[in-house]
Amino acid sequence: QHTKRTWINQHLPDDQMSIENAIFLKNSLKWPLIIDPQNQVSKWIKSMEGASLKTCKSDDPLLVRNLEQSIRLGEAILIENVGEVLDPLLDSILRKEIHTRGAQKIIRLGDVQVEYNENFRLYLITLLPNPHYLPSAFIKVNLINFTITYKCLFEQFLSIVVLKEKPELEKE
Repeated sequence: QHTKRTWINQHLPDDQMSIENAIFLKNSLKWPLIIDPQNQVSKWIKSMEGASLKTCKSDDPLLVRNLEQSIRLGEAILIENVGEVLDPLLDSILRKEIHTRGAQKIIRLGDVQVEYNENFRLYLITLLPNPHYLPSAFIKVNLINFTITYKCLFEQFLSIVVLKEKPELEKE
């Protein structure tokens, strides 16, 4: 309950599907590829990760440099506007092809070997409402659909109304 409340305070939509998806996102062994046409999850991740989160677009020319820094420093990075084809540059990261060299953990990013920090976190977000990914993409990522359904919208509105009318009831 405490974690759920914290997520909602960090702008996660207050409905059952969003909470279940957040649990998948936080506990999956694969990096998440999030379908977020309403741009709600992006807001939640930015609030949850705080100021240290690096955000960039999938076509950003500085993407490789930002990825290198995030991997090396163990920071979170959010890549927005991911298309229906995943960038081959991300393959080693998505497959978590981490090698040990002495006491160091190394991952290959294109032609460069980068020291891997275990605290590194990657979030991929697409705004496409109905993307079509190849089966090979499902092997690499945990696809999480945060598209709002009618039931989710109803739960969110009900939560807002109860919060305004009877805040003590909403806390319960």
